[in-house]
Amino acid sequence: MFYTIEDSVRVSRSVGRRPRDFISDELRGWRWSEPPVSYVGSTQLSVSDVSGGLCPVGRDVYLRYVARVKESINPSLQKGQLIHGTYEAAIRTIKRVLYSEEASNGVELMGVMKNYGEAELRRILKSQEWILSEDFIRRVFWDLWGKASSIYAGALDKVKSRSIYLSLESIVNAVVPLSAEVVVDGSLIGLSRSLRMDAVLDPGIPIEIKTRPPNRIYETALAGYALALESQFEAPVDFGVLVYVNVNGPSVLVHEHIIPISDQLRIEFLHERDRRGELVDKGIDPGLASKCNNWCPFLKYCGGGEEKDTAGGRVGRSSGVKKRAHSTVEKG
Repeated sequence: MFYTIEDSVRVSRSVGRRPRDFISDELRGWRWSEPPVSYVGSTQLSVSDVSGGLCPVGRDVYLRYVARVKESINPSLQKGQLIHGTYEAAIRTIKRVLYSEEASNGVELMGVMKNYGEAELRRILKSQEWILSEDFIRRVFWDLWGKASSIYAGALDKVKSRSIYLSLESIVNAVVPLSAEVVVDGSLIGLSRSLRMDAVLDPGIPIEIKTRPPNRIYETALAGYALALESQFEAPVDFGVLVYVNVNGPSVLVHEHIIPISDQLRIEFLHERDRRGELVDKGIDPGLASKCNNWCPFLKYCGGGEEKDTAGGRVGRSSGVKKRAHSTVEKG
């Protein structure tokens, strides 16, 4: 999750040994003007709209963009916001400390990061009305912040031990070989102009962080980002990394999966892009899914029943009643 240069080398070597014959040229993002990559719709969705795993039938995009239903927050969604926000803030702060030369070694970096962490936590607590408990927020924040601080403190000492002649830019890039919250233009393949990727690890490996149970749909999301990167830079993106983050008791557990972005994943993503784009373009309500996810922000609207507390928050029972799907949506 908090990758060092050693992790970058490890992942690159792992994927570098694998054959590249699982990706056809016609399914590369740079073939954006030709089928099947080309897009004939008018709605430009985000990757999460296409492969976010909220609703298997795509009713979420219909409710969001056609019916204009207001999304509700729930503990699982806030848990994701907390983890993603803490991750981005930690990466940003580490780089800030290094560029400003506030720390010259690992011990100093740990101390400075603790001070910045207290300020960042206060900002997070005030950033919105949380339904997660404050104890849960503090516990998750300090677990992730501590991981980032200790990992990059060790990385800084290793980098400094190699040479005393490294430039500041070289030191920062060697300590933190990734960028968080990377924006890529997906308009050439029919997606939003401002797609936000969780991170990109040198040399050009997309990283997606997920706080929900593993699901193949998240692998197709990596395919969407790969297609967008290929369309913009015309360089191949063959693999990505899925990082599953799970809060288990007092600990935050992290599991890494290196995913080959195959023809099949690309086809699945393009199919969903076209299908969901058509729902919005034509105003089609696909109806209710056979099973609703507890973290869907439209759960109460669709009448999905009781939301389970999976993230230390307070939830209530849905007041909606499950209805037949109609071509237009009525409030339930």
